[in-house]
Amino acid sequence: MTRPRAPRRVAARALALLMGCAIPLTSGCARADGLAGLFSTPKPAVSATPTPSPSPAPEVSATPFSVNPLYDFYRDFAGGSRSCSLALSRALYGRNSADALALSLALSAHLVALSGIGASVCRLFASADGRGYSGTVSGAAEGSGGMSPAQDGAYAFTFNYSGGDILMGTFRPEARVDFSTGEYEAKTDGGQAGSLDPSATPAPYEEPVFLAERVCAIEKTAEGWTSTVEENGVISIFSISGGAIEFSAGGIVARLAGETLSLGPAGAVTEATAAP
Repeated sequence: MTRPRAPRRVAARALALLMGCAIPLTSGCARADGLAGLFSTPKPAVSATPTPSPSPAPEVSATPFSVNPLYDFYRDFAGGSRSCSLALSRALYGRNSADALALSLALSAHLVALSGIGASVCRLFASADGRGYSGTVSGAAEGSGGMSPAQDGAYAFTFNYSGGDILMGTFRPEARVDFSTGEYEAKTDGGQAGSLDPSATPAPYEEPVFLAERVCAIEKTAEGWTSTVEENGVISIFSISGGAIEFSAGGIVARLAGETLSLGPAGAVTEATAAP
């Protein structure tokens, strides 16, 4: 029995159709990509963001700064006398006597008294007008003050401590500073204030009296330094002259020249070294 040939022809045609379709699909990638592009969502064009040019930096001008001249003066004194005071203190401790110990303690108190301006007036900055120095300080000394030019190139200064005491004095640059610490005397009106008598003559104004509890001076000499402190009626004098260091207090004077220490009664205080 002979098989029919129609199914074989159908299979051959189907195979030919499949091969004909496969060829353009494998070789027509560009056509496929074009069709895909028709159905894809267009992307917006991205423009490059311009980089902003840096703005020029502002010019910084130096702030005028004026060093307090009293600060320079006191710093020179402290630096020039530190090693001398330490050498004298060591020599006094080595002497091991009541007078030597008393002088050593008095020397420490002397230098502490002089440091009053270092912690207060010396820390004032230049005023806005550039003529003087003023400001408020805190720390070792709390309060406010000012220093302004006086006559003959000198300065007058006042510092009001927050506790109520007042420090005032004068300074001649590169020469000498004098200052006192105390308070003003409380004044009464003498019965004139509030008087019901319209013909009563008011009392004339009187400058309040300053009651100094401590008076100090530091002077630059040709050969060194001389400082004076008067407190509670006791005067102490510390001087550096050439190669000699001398300190006197309570009627006793200690002199250190080289490595030789001598103790003895103090001589009369002269006008050149006396406290103002």
